[in-house]
Amino acid sequence: MKDCPDLTKFSSAEKREFWESSDPRELKRVGDRLLAESLPMVESSRSREEVSEEAFLAREELGWSLKQVSESLGVTEELLEAWEDDRVKAPECLPLVVRRLKALSQEG
Repeated sequence: MKDCPDLTKFSSAEKREFWESSDPRELKRVGDRLLAESLPMVESSRSREEVSEEAFLAREELGWSLKQVSESLGVTEELLEAWEDDRVKAPECLPLVVRRLKALSQEG
């Protein structure tokens, strides 16, 4: 396993590129990095509502429960649900990560 990079230092394009080629299940500290990206002082290129809704829809398309996704990412079910419900600012790359999980599950 390799460490997940600091997502707060990536541009939107760099995040997209990173998640197209990385398996979140094989990254150490991915949950911590997602938490850091969700902090209020971290700028996002999209609205909170848009990110939350897209994350929820991506998980629905994946067909996994909150528990399955949260375990894969190293966060609690409660936090993942709060991100999806926009009760807590979601990391901008969360929809990308969930879509990557879907692509990987379809490959294997």
